Amino acid sequence: MKIRTLTGAAACDLVRGRASSARSQLTIALTVARKNGERVHEGHVLLSLALTAHRQGDLKDAEGFYEQALAITRDTGDVRTETAALVGVGTYYDDLGRPDDAEAAYLAAIGPAKACGERTHEAGALANLALLYQVQGRWDESRRYARAAMKLFLGTGHKLGLAITHGNLGDLDYEMGAREDARRALEAVIPTLDECDPMAAGAFRSTLALICAEEGDFDGAYAYLDTAEAQLSESHGPDYGKVRCRRGIVDLCRGDLTGARRYLAEATAIFTAVGATPHSELGRAVADLRAQLAAAVR
Repeated sequence: MKIRTLTGAAACDLVRGRASSARSQLTIALTVARKNGERVHEGHVLLSLALTAHRQGDLKDAEGFYEQALAITRDTGDVRTETAALVGVGTYYDDLGRPDDAEAAYLAAIGPAKACGERTHEAGALANLALLYQVQGRWDESRRYARAAMKLFLGTGHKLGLAITHGNLGDLDYEMGAREDARRALEAVIPTLDECDPMAAGAFRSTLALICAEEGDFDGAYAYLDTAEAQLSESHGPDYGKVRCRRGIVDLCRGDLTGARRYLAEATAIFTAVGATPHSELGRAVADLRAQLAAAVR
């Protein structure tokens, strides 16, 4: 079977949220590439495996695939794939709560991406820097980098990158207390992401759940969370853990301390399993839920 056929099938599976099936297709493609001595394709497949394992929350395997992908792309001179791998490595470090390493990887991707005209990968690095700075509370820098990324995504017609970055700005608006701006941004991107990246749609739905809970609309909040968890059902990584934290916060808003404790325990187990640090987004989400729960029982 041709490698492109297998990787194409894997891409379709990912769009449908079937990460396990995608990984199976990519594993076969890797075997074929290695058997045929197709080193460039081997690098492409390894990167796709890294990204897929990462989405599943299997960070240990993801790290190994990223390392192999970078080694091969550098050996073959495949700069375009190398820049994509660097962006992926940055998100890996970001999820582990290693912001300095994440920032270094994103910055390392920008120069080569510009040099080879790979504007989509340049935009990806800028968008992820924006997200990194958002988590650090560097909100002005975050918004500036996000807007620069959106301009590049718009110029290349990359609707998925544009939608995710727009959604990240919605999350930033929420953190800054601009609830209605956040709602508008998130509601605008979710239909696109439902088609192109259901896992990202699920993550943004969890923010809408918090907005509903703050307004006393608990039916709406739980509806968003139910859909979010279904869309992230094949991931037991940081994004799923953050959604479980947010369910715990919604339970707290409703006065259900037992539910909040249960979801705190689940999120903490995910945090431990992926090896994240307290500086990661998941680490901060766990700490926030724990602090809110402690305040509620005083």
